[in-house]
Amino acid sequence: MRGLAGHTFWQELALPGLLAQPVPAEPVVSLRENYLPRVTWLDAGADGAVGIRIRQGGQATASEGHEALLARVREAVERLRTRIPDAPAVRPLRISSWGEWSLELDDFLLTRLLELVVHADDLACSTGLPTPEFPEHVTAPVVELLGRLAVRRHGTVGVVRGLARAERAPASIAGIQESGIQESGIQESGIQESGIRKETAASYARPACSSRYAVIGS
Repeated sequence: MRGLAGHTFWQELALPGLLAQPVPAEPVVSLRENYLPRVTWLDAGADGAVGIRIRQGGQATASEGHEALLARVREAVERLRTRIPDAPAVRPLRISSWGEWSLELDDFLLTRLLELVVHADDLACSTGLPTPEFPEHVTAPVVELLGRLAVRRHGTVGVVRGLARAERAPASIAGIQESGIQESGIQESGIQESGIRKETAASYARPACSSRYAVIGS
């Protein structure tokens, strides 16, 4: 649970430092190219080397406990409230562990929204709490991106059938690999209803600024 919380909120914690770095020299790729031939975690499975590295990173991020993580998230959000609206939507950003390419800020923020929305549900299911309800300006682009990833894995026909024809739908049209996270009803590592879960939903209730997805710093 601690690792999942750390991974979920790393999306916000990493952004101030990335925005403070010089503009990367690595080529900018489209969101489609980022997900189709480049990222390695989409098909790696939860127990693959990439999945293990991600879990270890989440554990390290949350190693000081719930209250410390929540304080760091709040501090990062405050910094992002001024940095993201002032940054051009096309400003390149790069995470070195991904590979030798960059994404425009707009596309990068959408990938982070995807992570936050998906893992907020993971956290809720793992603690027995209700899943946060994000506003439509957050969920709509995330659902659209998940739809594209579903087509990548299952093809257009499979996705259309999954959405429109239950009688011949495939068993799954999941856009990303199953996480293996189970509903436990156990509130582990101090993840409480009054803490991080509510903070997550409240952080995205404001409209976007210069970037379409500047809600990540709202």
